[in-house]
Amino acid sequence: MLSQRKIATNVAGLDNHNKKATIINKRDVNYKQQYQSKMKKVESIITVVFILVSVLWVYSSAVVASANTWVAVPFIGYCRLDFVTMLLSVQTTFIYITLTRSSSSRWITMGIVILFLLCLPYIPEMYRPMIYMRPLAAMIDYNLKLSSSSGTGVSVHSCGFSNEDAASLVDMTMKYKDRWVHIDMAQSLAYFIFGSSINFYRKQNRMKYRGKGYTFKYGMELTDEVFKHESSFRLNYRDDMTDVQSILHEKLAPKLRQVLANTLSIDTQQVIFGNEIGEGGYEKSHLGMPAIGIIFPHVLWHWIQNPHDDGVYRNRVPTNIVPCKKADDVTTFLIPLAAPGSGLRDWTKEKDGNVVMHETKYEVGNVYTFAASNTLHAIGPLPYFEWTRSQYRINIQAFGVQCDDLKWYIYH
Repeated sequence: MLSQRKIATNVAGLDNHNKKATIINKRDVNYKQQYQSKMKKVESIITVVFILVSVLWVYSSAVVASANTWVAVPFIGYCRLDFVTMLLSVQTTFIYITLTRSSSSRWITMGIVILFLLCLPYIPEMYRPMIYMRPLAAMIDYNLKLSSSSGTGVSVHSCGFSNEDAASLVDMTMKYKDRWVHIDMAQSLAYFIFGSSINFYRKQNRMKYRGKGYTFKYGMELTDEVFKHESSFRLNYRDDMTDVQSILHEKLAPKLRQVLANTLSIDTQQVIFGNEIGEGGYEKSHLGMPAIGIIFPHVLWHWIQNPHDDGVYRNRVPTNIVPCKKADDVTTFLIPLAAPGSGLRDWTKEKDGNVVMHETKYEVGNVYTFAASNTLHAIGPLPYFEWTRSQYRINIQAFGVQCDDLKWYIYH
């Protein structure tokens, strides 16, 4: 009997112990579930906040220019809005997949990707995926008149605009964003001209694109407003071009004339702009004021190189109005107004036949000159930094010849 009572007592004690253990286990499970539920809520809040902040950060960069909206995609740079939507969809999908993985690998993956993207601007050129729009070797063979090392190459003149004048011209340029023309060879990238352009402007048939809907090159369906702001169609809109020439002649010409006169060591009366030739304006000479080029930062500007010469600007002065035996002896003028991290590259041929690359870093206001048709050059690589995404590359571009009357005719 005693042994049976002991057994019963032990069993009852064991049952009580098991009940207590079960209660504790249930508490642990409940606590763990509550903890996991709280963590999920916290993670959901963090995710929502992250997405909202990201969206605000992205769209705070939006710029309406040239009849389109341009937005900076994180770690990539400025693109046309339709292309931005595609890139952000890819980025959002990646973020979603990353955040739904196990917590241990989630932040590691995210951290590695962000670190890689942050380091992109610092990758040495030998390791960057450099893209040459024209094969450099072929361009060197083609350009038989490459300047020799004994030539002048790129000359730098410090008699240009003051920082205050340059900043004032930048403000003026930004004020007229609705008059910029998108260089459509740049596709969805933000590259514009404020002024006229012999090199880029065309009179392409608009009917070919009407009703075509979305295209990768131009984005949404082309309307008349978009047509007039794309370089391939610009020559169809002469009145708009004349209007822009009037703006530049009023806002840019007075100070630029003095800067160019100082650069060339001549009187201001000897500087004649393209739209002043023959006193007939743009319609008579078909040449415009020096133009302003604008590039919004993008990672591809750090990888793309376009070696070229400016021979297309030779023999453009109308010799039936201005006698000009040296119309083919053109000088290129570049004046950076906003130039964060940008510069110019040129290639010269040594006496032994070797070709050497030279790099010139831009300083705001300085004037950079070189022989247009026999200087192989390219925009220097322009790195993209997320925290300085709104620092645009803005410079004045002009081409000039000295004609028989010893005056310089400067145009674009």
